[in-house]
Amino acid sequence: MSRLAVTTDVINADRGYRVWSSDEPDMVEDGESIGYIYKCYAREYGRPMSKVYVTTADNRDIPIGWVFQKRERYQDTGESYLQETWVSVYDADEVGDVSGLWPRPKLKLTPHDISKR
Repeated sequence: MSRLAVTTDVINADRGYRVWSSDEPDMVEDGESIGYIYKCYAREYGRPMSKVYVTTADNRDIPIGWVFQKRERYQDTGESYLQETWVSVYDADEVGDVSGLWPRPKLKLTPHDISKR
């Protein structure tokens, strides 16, 4: 059974480098809507600037997430910088043996078209 999973990539937009990326996708609770996911991440990562797109095998561009921006401060100097966060939504299917708790089952992530309800 497929569930939704979310990955995040945080970028320092002033200097043009990645600050961090999620090691594991965040699994979305069953029944949570795309709108709810959007609101949660916007609350944490700032105003929406654009969408994240991927190109499919049949050459269509589909939206799979959002790009958010906010001002953040460096921990060491306190100076501010523009933080950009790319949030991508995927359909996650477990592959392999899922009977045990460890090791965690591997996930096959397929881009999720956020324009479809």
